[in-house]
Amino acid sequence: MDKRVLSIGIVLLVIGIILIFAFWPLTAVGGRDISTDDYEVGDRVTIYGTITDITGIGEVVLVELDGDTDIIVEQSREEFDFEEGDVVYGEIRLSQEL
Repeated sequence: MDKRVLSIGIVLLVIGIILIFAFWPLTAVGGRDISTDDYEVGDRVTIYGTITDITGIGEVVLVELDGDTDIIVEQSREEFDFEEGDVVYGEIRLSQEL
């Protein structure tokens, strides 16, 4: 009985991981695909893209995704753990029109 439960748990875990990687692009927007027609100020959007440029300005970091979309991250450059070329996936809040 215990081996069957363990086997079922492992199978469900593997299926879940496969589904996450198969469908995560359907739940997010690429850095180049954001448009003002689809979102308003204050909306939360799940976005993904490749970091093409990082600029530290005081206590904020300006991150450019896919060479097109600029995102402001409210932490210093020293605390920012990503580098150019990294693929990122996360939620942002739109604070001004695109």
